[in-house]
Amino acid sequence: MSKSTKKLLKRIFWIISLVLVLIVVSGIALAYIYEAEVKQYAIAKINEKTKSKIKVEHIELSFLKRFPMAALQFHNVRIMEVTQVGEAGVLLKADDIFLKFNVIDLIQNKIVLKDVEINGSNLNLIVFKDGSDNFHIFKPNNDTDQSDFLLKLIQFSLNKAIIHYQNYATKQELVLEVGQIKLSGNFSAKSFHINLLGKTQIKSYRSEGYKMFEHKELKLDVDIAFNKMSKQFVLHKGNVIFNKTKLSISGNITKPKLGLLLDLKLKAPSLSLAQLVNTIPATYKTKFEGYKFEGLLSIDGTIK
Repeated sequence: MSKSTKKLLKRIFWIISLVLVLIVVSGIALAYIYEAEVKQYAIAKINEKTKSKIKVEHIELSFLKRFPMAALQFHNVRIMEVTQVGEAGVLLKADDIFLKFNVIDLIQNKIVLKDVEINGSNLNLIVFKDGSDNFHIFKPNNDTDQSDFLLKLIQFSLNKAIIHYQNYATKQELVLEVGQIKLSGNFSAKSFHINLLGKTQIKSYRSEGYKMFEHKELKLDVDIAFNKMSKQFVLHKGNVIFNKTKLSISGNITKPKLGLLLDLKLKAPSLSLAQLVNTIPATYKTKFEGYKFEGLLSIDGTIK
């Protein structure tokens, strides 16, 4: 290697090192300058929007942990449930929750939430016999609030979570083990549009005491819109892989005063009969014992 090449590499090394040092020093300095302001404003807004008590061990602002975003990190979070009777239990327990902001916005004194990340969590959702629940923790939307803290467009990610859903009214119980779910949405007072991408495992699902599913893998790639005025869901894309069985669903779901109106298209170009039988709930699978299934099945139909 020539001397000129060595000098060039050395210069590049020192330039990169200097840039990294500047980023670290700037991150520490910016955190010191803005931490108190961002913490105070974010906590005030959270308290303004929620009815639930929130317990946090420690809060810190970092410009490095989620670079290039600034992140307000909540350590060991406990969000309490909202119930009409009895003592409130824990609705959500999380190791960390990151609220992420654009650095340029902060420098311009704009505290605008861009992204929410929840890690290592347990979520306990309950619907009681009278139809009430423990997870309506947000206060009614205040149209007079002109702050930019909550944008209509936001991203959300859930990593390594256990979700437990118990419905005493319909006698259903569902336990999900989430690897990662990413959600991005466009929200307004009258409608919302959500893109959902994720992988989870159905640990168990029971209905009226019967074991329906256990240890089934579920992958989702969904694009859905909802209009609150017409009470209509529009499923633009619904790609689902359930226990290695691929399905595609699209169409509309409308909720009038009574019942549901369905207009859905269902496609499954090459279903393995063996895999399909394997997805049947354990309660009914005993009826197929002694039978062997082979071959492929194609489905292209509508549900109304």
